[in-house]
Amino acid sequence: MDENALERFFDKYIANEYTEEENMEEENDEDEFFRLLPDELLLYYNPGQGETSCPDPHADLNPPTNTVPPEGYYRAGFTIKISNVMSTANLGCNLDLGFIARNTWNVEWNPKTFYRLNLRFRKPRATVSVFSKGCVVCFGCECLEESKVATRRCARKIQKLGFPVTFKNFKIKNIVANTRIAPLRLDQMALAHKETCSYDPELFPSLFYNRIPGISVTIGHNGGIALIGN
Repeated sequence: MDENALERFFDKYIANEYTEEENMEEENDEDEFFRLLPDELLLYYNPGQGETSCPDPHADLNPPTNTVPPEGYYRAGFTIKISNVMSTANLGCNLDLGFIARNTWNVEWNPKTFYRLNLRFRKPRATVSVFSKGCVVCFGCECLEESKVATRRCARKIQKLGFPVTFKNFKIKNIVANTRIAPLRLDQMALAHKETCSYDPELFPSLFYNRIPGISVTIGHNGGIALIGN
């Protein structure tokens, strides 16, 4: 098959496969996500009002009852960046990993250490782990479309080696995203949201927020937030 034709197929049917209804549904899900976050995470610190430092550690630990932003803070939306998308698919046949490793570029394979083969791609930047039973796991992409394109390219590369590959059961398994807000007093936040927060600084320095179904939120005292979910 002509490689240019294959690329045009990817661009037409994969990169732009979201419909207007799906985009509207995604926006509604995003609104619901922000509604479930506590007020403390909806505040950005304004550098023009002072230094971006944590409040006095000896301050009163009783959480405030009002929702008015303190001086120097303002309510703002998040800028969330996806850092990793993990997806899986099945190629529908058993694979000879040794044969693939000997006949393909950008391959990492050590049968004494791992029972899998890693294929690395530059465009999109991704790593695809291939197992002998035909299962593939793609990670390292920064959007859903890139993850699907990288997985399909892996399938196509293996198909060119003579294996009866079929691309099926593609699923997004996990998404990791990051953002940053103002520094936080995690002890105060844990007291204000006892039902949904887990915080034990002796075991782990970050706070876990568990109110959002299917998403694990890890919050650091410096305002760094990591979101993991599917």
